[in-house]
Amino acid sequence: MTNTKENARNFIASKDKELGQAWSNDSEALAKALVEYCNDVHRGARPPRKRGPEMRPIDGGDLMTVQEFMECCKSNSLTDDDGDGYYSTDKEVSDVVADCSSVANGVIDKRFTHVVWFNK
Repeated sequence: MTNTKENARNFIASKDKELGQAWSNDSEALAKALVEYCNDVHRGARPPRKRGPEMRPIDGGDLMTVQEFMECCKSNSLTDDDGDGYYSTDKEVSDVVADCSSVANGVIDKRFTHVVWFNK
């Protein structure tokens, strides 16, 4: 198996040489090399992005509409210290956190109609 850290170091060293050459020649070449470098690092350093929130069937917690959740947060019936909320539909819960402090201030993820609340 290939040493991943060693491969990364070699890749960065080769790109650094290209950037150094571009820097000494002209700014257009530097910009092109820099964009290529950033794209290469981005592709190699990060896993592919998810297309959307991960959903799973609701298994526990308290299901409520976003409006009900907002009212509970605004009245301090629920607070961030009380538990954890996750945006959901009426059948599935997502991995997107719905925190009381944001929702009470009107910051709501409009992709969802419900929240599942899990008390601590």
